[in-house]
Amino acid sequence: MLVDPDIGLFRADERVFTAMLDGWRAQMLARGLTTQTIKQRCQLLERFQRFTGEFPWQWRPADIDDFLADLRSGEKPISLKTLRSYSNAVAMFCSYLTHPGYGWGEFCERTFGDIPSQICFEWNTPRHTTDDAVPAKKRSFTKAELQRLFDYIDDLVDREYAAGSKRWLPLFRDSVAFKVCYAYGLRRREMTMLDLEDFGPNPHVSDYGRFGAVQVRFAKGTARDPDVAPC
Repeated sequence: MLVDPDIGLFRADERVFTAMLDGWRAQMLARGLTTQTIKQRCQLLERFQRFTGEFPWQWRPADIDDFLADLRSGEKPISLKTLRSYSNAVAMFCSYLTHPGYGWGEFCERTFGDIPSQICFEWNTPRHTTDDAVPAKKRSFTKAELQRLFDYIDDLVDREYAAGSKRWLPLFRDSVAFKVCYAYGLRRREMTMLDLEDFGPNPHVSDYGRFGAVQVRFAKGTARDPDVAPC
C-alpha cells in the first residue's frame, strides 16, 4: 500500500483506511493480543470513522469529543469503563499511525496533503483511577468485613468436619482459595491456574518460606508485574 503507484486512482481514502487497520491488526497480533480483542478494536475504529465521516489524517480532538459525548448522552449511556476502553482503542490506533517506523505520516502527506495525529489526550478522555473504575454500589471489603468472611468460612469447615460430613474438604479448599486470592491480589482465573511450581521465596518476606512470591503465568493481557508478593 505504501508504495502503490495507483493509490490515487479509485477510492484512495477507503483503501488507505483499510490498509491502516490491516497494519494495526498485524501489530496487535505480533503483540500477542487475542483475536477477539483485536476484532472489537478494529470494529470500534470503523464505527468511529463512520461517525466522523472522515479518515484518520482528517481526525481532530473535537471528533473524539463528539463521539464519546454521543455515547454518554443517549438513552442508554455506556459505562465509564466502556468509555475508557473506547478512548484507549482510538488513542492506540493514532499512536500506531503516528509512529515514524510505519511510514503512514509521510505517505498521507504525499497522498492527501495531511497527516494523522494523536487526538486523545488527558484533557478529553476519562481518567483511570481506582475510585471511578468501580461503580458506587460496589466497593472493596473493609479489613473487618474480610476477617468476618474468613472466620465464617473457617467455622463452616470446622462444623462440617466435626459432623463427619464430606463437605468439609471442598469448603476447606474454598477457604484456602479466598485467602490466596486476597494475599497475592489474584484474579479468579489467575488463582484457578496456579500450580505449586509457581510459588517461590521472597527475601522481603522471609517468614513465608517458599511461598513468599507467586509467578502469574495466566494473567490478563495488561502491563503487570508477573512476580507478585503477598500483601
